[in-house]
Amino acid sequence: MSKQNSMLSTVRGYNIRTRLLIAAVLLIAAVFIVLFMIPKTTKYFTATKNVFAEPSTSLGEEKFYRGETQFMYVWFADNSEGRFYLAPMEDANGNASYIVVYVPNKYIDRADELVEQTYEFEMSGDPDVATKTLSCRGYTTKTTSQINRFLDQYFTAVNASNEVRENVSDYMFVMVTPTKVLFSGSGAIFGIVLLLGALISALIVAITAFTGGYMRKFKNNLANKNITLDELNADMEGASKISRLFIGRKYIVEASLTPTVRNMTDVVWLYPQKTNTNGNAVTYSVISYTRNHECVRYPVHSMDEAEQLCKTILSAQPRALYGYVIENSTMYYSHFNELIDRVYNQPQQQEATAQADDASSAAGIPPSAAPSEVPSQPESPNNDILRPGI
Repeated sequence: MSKQNSMLSTVRGYNIRTRLLIAAVLLIAAVFIVLFMIPKTTKYFTATKNVFAEPSTSLGEEKFYRGETQFMYVWFADNSEGRFYLAPMEDANGNASYIVVYVPNKYIDRADELVEQTYEFEMSGDPDVATKTLSCRGYTTKTTSQINRFLDQYFTAVNASNEVRENVSDYMFVMVTPTKVLFSGSGAIFGIVLLLGALISALIVAITAFTGGYMRKFKNNLANKNITLDELNADMEGASKISRLFIGRKYIVEASLTPTVRNMTDVVWLYPQKTNTNGNAVTYSVISYTRNHECVRYPVHSMDEAEQLCKTILSAQPRALYGYVIENSTMYYSHFNELIDRVYNQPQQQEATAQADDASSAAGIPPSAAPSEVPSQPESPNNDILRPGI
């Protein structure tokens, strides 16, 4: 196996592709959250148009704006959370127009400073006096009948002309503080937490695709099993591939987000498994138990792949138990030492018995009557690859 096609390159390539794909899915999830879970919050923070620079005739319901002005007229109504002011703007033809502005308590002091600034500007006509600005994002909405009634009372008190009354926009601008947007409702908070979680996770996954921490773990896995990279690459020459598994003559490499290499001769019991999940969903896998009491699950795409993987492992470890049957389960959980002895300590005796049976068959002697050079072994559990017992 060439250097360019070594298992390290294969594992690294799989991880980069998979991790970048996961990052892309997380970013798509973030877009979904922005568009469907917190659309108002998103529009609030991404608004760019200054409502006071827009024509008063272009305003509409639930439109979000960035509000920034240097001029404000005196307030005419209030409630527990803020005051209603009147502010100047222009219509589409550049004519004087007015808009009702709701200012939260947080910005009232600044709004009152703008009222004084506006009065000073109108008296002097000097634009240099306009040094203070009120900025706050918000949205436009229809003025209510109650607000209009208060506004009429104010106009009456200041003897406003009919022209001024007629040039007031039908929509008011509601200033909203950022904290009100972020913490006013549990739904918004939950959506923002999800959004930040998706964005941070996408960034972390994308970074780990190239930092290669998973490769250090993979190399440590090789070192712990005393497998050199040259030995692994040599074994992977012509390796078969099932799902994300690369299967050589001695080793199985799982090219996953946590890549691992395992020795097939460590397997003492295995069987294919079909699992029904979430109603009609079906998953397939091979369950492998090792001499180190590990239970390893290899996911595959079909039962054919599961059986093919079992056959490949059994070709390297023919004395391993096969099939999910009570005898095999009892042997593994209750007579583990006997199982280890059977798999690793008696292969030559079994081979001698098989050779004696073959010789007897050739001579026409029934196996039960043929002399044996080794003590007979108890019948081993069902190991028929075509009948796994599931």
